[in-house]
Amino acid sequence: MDENLILDENSPELINLFMGDIVYQAVETQWYEKLQIDGNNQFRFLHIINQESCDFLSEEQNNSFFKYINAIQTDRLKMDKDGFAILNLANHKGISWKNINSMLSPKICIFWGVNPYHFGFETGKYSILKRNEISMIYIDEMTTVMQNPALKSNLWALTKQLFDF
Repeated sequence: MDENLILDENSPELINLFMGDIVYQAVETQWYEKLQIDGNNQFRFLHIINQESCDFLSEEQNNSFFKYINAIQTDRLKMDKDGFAILNLANHKGISWKNINSMLSPKICIFWGVNPYHFGFETGKYSILKRNEISMIYIDEMTTVMQNPALKSNLWALTKQLFDF
């Protein structure tokens, strides 16, 4: 068969004609040797977001996030920018959990509006999932949580469990 069956992405009418109304776009898994993160990850407290609009957090999100982070204090730690890492999936298309785990070695991970099912973890929102020494929480997108007192309260209750205070 000598026919070239590759459809040009600039011809959506051909894709629609050939495939119908529903087209799925698969993202191939990629391995990243260096991850672009915000924070220094000292306490291996990873926050996973997915925002196309900016590299990490908007100014409003940043202010709310640091109020949350600075409230995490125990006799063993005082959380600040050195203690956590923010990974924006929009900057790392197709990244796998194996890649994230090998590069950042998280002990605690919060998925902010990113479904952990994407990485093979099944959990409901606002509950703690423990996998291989890693505690994970799946919550709503950051702006939604920070503007809703009930959701903030739920997040804080889970955070207290994670840090044993």
